[in-house]
Amino acid sequence: KYTISIEDDTFLFWNQVVKWLKLKERKGKGPEENGSLPFTHGGSGYIMSRGLVQQTFGRAPWTYEHNETFAHYMRYSCCGDAELSRSFQLTLPGFEPTFSESDKLFTGEPPSRFAFVPSEWCEPILTLHRVTGFEYVRLLEFKRKVEPLIPKDD
Repeated sequence: KYTISIEDDTFLFWNQVVKWLKLKERKGKGPEENGSLPFTHGGSGYIMSRGLVQQTFGRAPWTYEHNETFAHYMRYSCCGDAELSRSFQLTLPGFEPTFSESDKLFTGEPPSRFAFVPSEWCEPILTLHRVTGFEYVRLLEFKRKVEPLIPKDD
């Protein structure tokens, strides 16, 4: 149903991603249904639904003009994820990435850059970016200890 992309220095809370996608689908706002793309900078990760890909890239055969257009953009761009968003916007008029909801879910910083205060942590985090090897090991240990304590329906 989905393609999930992250960079190699990004920690992904897989169980939280699955729960979030199921919740979105139950509420009728899932990326599969309405073609939305939770999108932040690519290092933090992004999710593309099958429906979105079929509405854009799967809709019509690519032509030489398409390839030349995107080759030009890629040649002068710093960021492949921004060009992915551009390609969706060019092939699906009216498409707008949904930044507001995904800002806190796909986090662009490692845990060492956060202030851990009670008022900040009311929602799950799906990814953490720029994670060092040491932080990655600590996050795996945290996940191993905490996930069994979380109720299945939470």
